[in-house]
Amino acid sequence: RSSKTISSAVESSLARRIAGPRHAIAVAALLAVTPLNVIVSRATATDSVLALTWFGALASGLLSTLEPHRRRWILLLWLCVGVGLLTKGPLALAPVGLLALWLGLAGRWGDMRRLRPIAGVLAAMLPLIVWGLLIWRREPDAIAIWKHETFDRVVGSGDVQPSVRTQRPTAQFNSVTPAFFSTLRIPVRSGRVFGAGDGAG
Repeated sequence: RSSKTISSAVESSLARRIAGPRHAIAVAALLAVTPLNVIVSRATATDSVLALTWFGALASGLLSTLEPHRRRWILLLWLCVGVGLLTKGPLALAPVGLLALWLGLAGRWGDMRRLRPIAGVLAAMLPLIVWGLLIWRREPDAIAIWKHETFDRVVGSGDVQPSVRTQRPTAQFNSVTPAFFSTLRIPVRSGRVFGAGDGAG
């Protein structure tokens, strides 16, 4: 929930900075009652963190054009992209593409060059590369899971589960625990947790 709380605060602050306090209150109110925003914030998934990095990157790119004399927005932009790459892989680069499209259609090539896109992407990818190499050195088979969770999802083949010894066997696709239901505020009236001694029959 913390990522959604931070995201809502950042979005409200941006609205206040651009349009005033009334717009900031309206943004906060809309986010508080948006069903998708509430559901995702309660799910045990990385989507809310990715959404935070996405908005942080977009907001930083916008502010860098409004305040070109402040380099901190450019640094914050690529920091958000770097965290997003560690969180969800190549999907974190989507805001960069949107910023490039916006500035390109507007003919603002000076603002685009000021973002240092080539150096920024390389710097944002550096932590991911180092982390990947460390994991691969410790457990070489983990590269199959990493590829499945990043690039395979981007190209649309993410439903095919990799078969390597480092991945725990699951029932069909995924397995959940009672904590999953309690996180979503779904009451579980009865039942028990299945263990290693339970069979398929």
